[in-house]
Amino acid sequence: MGRLAVEKNSYRSASVVGKILPSLLPEGRPTWNEETPTLECAPRGGATDAGRRRERKGFLKLLGVLLITAGALSVADCVADPAQEAACSMPRVPRNKAAHSQLEIGLRHAAEREPTSFEANYRLGEFYVQAGKLKAGIPYLEKAHQLNPAHYANGYDLALAYFETGDLLKARRQIQGMLGQRDNAELHNLLGEVEEKSADPVRATQEYQLASQLDPSEGNIFDWGNELLLHGAFEVAKEVFSGGLELHPNSARLHIGLGIALYSRGLYDDAAQALCRAADLEPSDPRPYVFLGKMSEISLRQAGEVKTRLRRFMQSHPRDAQAHYYYAMSVWKSERIPNGKGDAREVEDHLKQAIALNPAIEEAHLQLGNFYANEQKFQDAILEYLQAIRLKPDLASAHYRLAHAYMRSGDKLRAQQELELYQRIHARETAGDAKK
Repeated sequence: MGRLAVEKNSYRSASVVGKILPSLLPEGRPTWNEETPTLECAPRGGATDAGRRRERKGFLKLLGVLLITAGALSVADCVADPAQEAACSMPRVPRNKAAHSQLEIGLRHAAEREPTSFEANYRLGEFYVQAGKLKAGIPYLEKAHQLNPAHYANGYDLALAYFETGDLLKARRQIQGMLGQRDNAELHNLLGEVEEKSADPVRATQEYQLASQLDPSEGNIFDWGNELLLHGAFEVAKEVFSGGLELHPNSARLHIGLGIALYSRGLYDDAAQALCRAADLEPSDPRPYVFLGKMSEISLRQAGEVKTRLRRFMQSHPRDAQAHYYYAMSVWKSERIPNGKGDAREVEDHLKQAIALNPAIEEAHLQLGNFYANEQKFQDAILEYLQAIRLKPDLASAHYRLAHAYMRSGDKLRAQQELELYQRIHARETAGDAKK
């Protein structure tokens, strides 16, 4: 795709993306109302690449030999490496606390007895890294690196430990030194992480691009496109994700990335189509549905397709408040478009279910209020608007709708008060947007 020439002033504000993108966590459920303008469907590097980096195969082999030789543990006591489990059942850091402590003592004694041994320092350093004690492990990885600067796994994990403990200067120096010996995608990807965390999006983008050119894996392409999305380079991101899908047509997260890029360019129907494809590729993954739910009010041509996917999500996640909310909104959308097949009662039922499952969703209260207002049930609408405002006092649309409901109910004084509140909040929001 050629080297990307990106200048800092070419990055536009990504606030439009922030309005529709919750931070999508790699594990568990997406958080409600998260305002982070980044795709982040998986940890940086993606589930495959980041996981592969952190598995540290060299350490796994050393630790496995040590444990099996000592007879300290059975494989069942350890966290196995999925990539090697079938081949050799090599164990990793033990789950058993007593065995964990015993192993630590043994490794420390070995390092103390042989302070100039690369293997002893490397084993202990990697033990601490695998145990999440990065600061404790760094001195031993540093010592091992001094003893054997050419050892790639130790050098890489030292750079990663520097990065994860916030020592970006040392991380950058370590990676750049290693690149002088071995120019590979993994190092460029990690350097991209360092530059991103150092608030240098231009260099970060260049490093992610280099990683993708050296190894056009799904994870590397995702990182490159995600970096572009993060900083508002939506057109280039669209090209990156499209190119990535030519190589990895069944990648759900690349389809999600493409959907976000298309949305950001105003191509709503195409965006919905890409997200529907992602949902079909990974039906059990909640992430595509979250984006589809937030886009259900926008795409007209794909409204039926979006509704079908959101129904599937709701049926497979009956205890998920967001699933009911998003499905309700897609049904309501179907009711309002020409030749649409919506069911007003179904809208009400699923909005109520969303609130029952999570009473803190202010948008569900707001939309249920709107539903009641459309049904001329203004007292019911007022109660829902008040609930939405209680949960989010600066929700301008709730104040505006409440003013209208009060007016239709004959309470002109309260209607005027709410209208004034709406105008103040709206003016504040407009001023804030102008400063961005």
